[in-house]
Amino acid sequence: QNDLVSAACATNNHTAGAEAAKKLSQAIEDTGKIAIMAHQGTAQSSIDRVAGFTEEITNNHPNITIVETIFENDEDTVEDLVAGVLEAHPDLAGYFCTNESMSNKTLDVLNTAENTTIQIVGFDSGEMQQNAVTEGREYGMICQNPFGMGYASMVAAARLSPHLPVDSYIS
Repeated sequence: QNDLVSAACATNNHTAGAEAAKKLSQAIEDTGKIAIMAHQGTAQSSIDRVAGFTEEITNNHPNITIVETIFENDEDTVEDLVAGVLEAHPDLAGYFCTNESMSNKTLDVLNTAENTTIQIVGFDSGEMQQNAVTEGREYGMICQNPFGMGYASMVAAARLSPHLPVDSYIS
């Protein structure tokens, strides 16, 4: 918050990560090993989504174990990272992917993997993910609401013009 910004409209990424954990838990019937494939470890959205997901699993799903939390890096391709997790954990039940790119790359690896029963909950809603949900290769995804965010931002701007009060953070 600063003097130039009166209101911010954004996704609460911590809450979104927790919701993803609840959905993945449903998909694997609340038991098994899961992994997280996260985008950049320095991106606040990634950090918050992983934290919300991890806290929900740790606090409320005792029969689920997060075996790997991997952030995208410059040394390895996402595909190699996912393949390494699958090799190390052949009984993996689920994957949480923190954005569209991570979801798509994980789906690419799972398309060629022997274990096709791994459930995925992704983030965002690209065409590849939508097709994967339709085909049963992705359980679902957490989506932001760009229309709602834009609308709420415009309402806040309209209220600010005549100096009416607005919330400083609109989720």
